Amino acid sequence: MISEPTVCLWCTTEISSFIRVRPRVLHNLSAVFLKLGYHVILFNTRGVGESSGRASFTGISESQDLRAVLAWAVEEIVHLDTAVLVGYSYGSLITSMVPSPKRLHPERIKRAAHILISHPLGPMASFITFFNTAKYTSAFDQVLADPGLDVLLIYGNNDQFFSLKRYESWVARCREIRGQASENPGAPLGHGAEDETIPPTIPIANAIGVCSTTSPPTRGVDSVNPRASVSTGPRGPRKLEEKMIEHGDHFWRGSSGTYLRNAVSDWVEKL
Repeated sequence: MISEPTVCLWCTTEISSFIRVRPRVLHNLSAVFLKLGYHVILFNTRGVGESSGRASFTGISESQDLRAVLAWAVEEIVHLDTAVLVGYSYGSLITSMVPSPKRLHPERIKRAAHILISHPLGPMASFITFFNTAKYTSAFDQVLADPGLDVLLIYGNNDQFFSLKRYESWVARCREIRGQASENPGAPLGHGAEDETIPPTIPIANAIGVCSTTSPPTRGVDSVNPRASVSTGPRGPRKLEEKMIEHGDHFWRGSSGTYLRNAVSDWVEKL
């Protein structure tokens, strides 16, 4: 059994064994969470690496894998009370399908957050989800409407695939959804699109790995433009915040990678 009370689950960007992206983004940010005392779980979804099964190419089944790993963490980590789900690029889409860990496991999780980095939008999102974006939008609307969940949206203004204007429109819509939920806090929330019972065995169990190394922290986020809106939840103010990072591209190379790490570190420290 693991004893630390916090966990960060990283959803990979790999779509299948044929389309692999192993960005250093995942490993660089893992050091941030480890330094803050989190256990970091990096895993492959079905059909990737040594994971069993086959990729769905819609991402919907892969979101169930993420939920299964979360359920595994809840069982394995003693006194677990905080869970942060982090998704980058394609992994951000998968993460956006999963409700707050606090809502899925209310008996254990007391604090929860989603961090979505370089979230795919528009035609690209439609293509890589096999034209299932409506299901993703519906599920993420429920995530945004949850007043007990902190949400951080991060993107760069030099993204190679998605324009700054498109990101700004998306963020504006996210704020609108969160604002409507704040005005109507009693509205019922579901458990996410394509909600199914999690199977008793985790299909990606062989690929689960818990990181155990640490790296020194970095500071000085000079090129970050944060904006936040606050909604009131059962435990007090919960945030929906965006961070647009100047000169950040989709792959977070060079100095923008440092700014990304600093932005995430500063935000997570305040959870």
